[in-house]
Amino acid sequence: MDKNHKRSRLLIYPAFQLRLIVGLVLSHLVLVGVFFLTQLIFFYYYKAIGQKMGLPADHMFYGFLGQQQQRMAFFFVLASLVVMAMGALYSLLISHRVAGPIVRVMNYLNGYSQAQEPSPVRFREDDYFLELADAVNQFVSRQGKGSGQG
Repeated sequence: MDKNHKRSRLLIYPAFQLRLIVGLVLSHLVLVGVFFLTQLIFFYYYKAIGQKMGLPADHMFYGFLGQQQQRMAFFFVLASLVVMAMGALYSLLISHRVAGPIVRVMNYLNGYSQAQEPSPVRFREDDYFLELADAVNQFVSRQGKGSGQG
């Protein structure tokens, strides 16, 4: 674990991170679409009830429904954008904690394979797969080329 490794790049492993973020955003958009269509059906249903009751087209009930539908759509879009942005930021954070260790091990192993004498691989304390650093360091130590510190 290393406190000195700071996140300096927004995307560490873009192929993975962008796919994760785009997948999350697309799934959120599908969900938003389903809820938006449900909301349209809901208001259409109430408009049909007003028509069955024989209310004239200029009745205040329809004006009220229109206002409520606009308000609901506005707040729904606003909430969706906030949730989508939070989800994208959270997936970026999680992807850093996953991709960071993997990229660090790949770079470490590339240096090891080029006969360099690498120092033990270390991860940030909040990264996932902290055990991977220990496993790589133990492997290198057994091979007799690394210092074996983990």
